[in-house]
Amino acid sequence: MDDVNKVYKVFLYENDNLKNLFRGIEGSRNIEYDKWLKAKKVMSVDGSGQKPYLTGIHCLKNKKDAIEYLKNFRTEKNRVVVECYASGLRKKPTNEKVSLADFIYVPSVEEIKIVA
Repeated sequence: MDDVNKVYKVFLYENDNLKNLFRGIEGSRNIEYDKWLKAKKVMSVDGSGQKPYLTGIHCLKNKKDAIEYLKNFRTEKNRVVVECYASGLRKKPTNEKVSLADFIYVPSVEEIKIVA
């Protein structure tokens, strides 16, 4: 992959596993480590009256923004921010700090960096 960027992603940490918050990636909410995971890209909208956009895997380019993003949830319980790598990034039209990735890579359990 030519356009690999360091990103930060919020996951649910449950039963010693990272899980995607909303939808599954490649058919499962459980995250596979040390493997490039591919987003299912479909047209979607956020809220009412928004323009459709092409979905992807939510991530943030800035660690500070990712930690701040944790405040969007009713509870921070079991939510962690993990340093990952992404390819095919584009801005989410409804939130300028959120990027949508075509692919994401979560390092192996031994190499993973939980930053918050």
